[in-house]
Amino acid sequence: MLIDLIKDDELGIYLINNSNITKVQLDTILCNIYGKNNNISLKKRILFKDNKIIKSSVFIRIKHQGKSNIKKSITTLLLLSYLNILDYGISEKIMEMIKVVINIKSSNIDNKNKKDVINLINKVLEDIVNKM
Repeated sequence: MLIDLIKDDELGIYLINNSNITKVQLDTILCNIYGKNNNISLKKRILFKDNKIIKSSVFIRIKHQGKSNIKKSITTLLLLSYLNILDYGISEKIMEMIKVVINIKSSNIDNKNKKDVINLINKVLEDIVNKM
């Protein structure tokens, strides 16, 4: 499922490669969300996974690991805000970047423009980290 979503999408690939969640975990979570939204059984959700079929217990374990990584990533942002390492201005920059990537995903922007967005994201992230 994940392969189809990011095929030839440089921004999607960049975001996945620079995140705290593995491709397998993300693929599993996407299959689970799709299955839940379409009232599909767990055994059939597994069939949507990229590459190989796995046991239900493995699917559930990978899903929980991915969800744990997501919670930890969000908690890290909250902790940094709580300790005033990320101030309100930085939090606003992060929210703006979130809006930009959501808008890009829903529009038909080519990879050249996505490369420009990746460069901008890298610059903003470097600016944020250099202030620490």
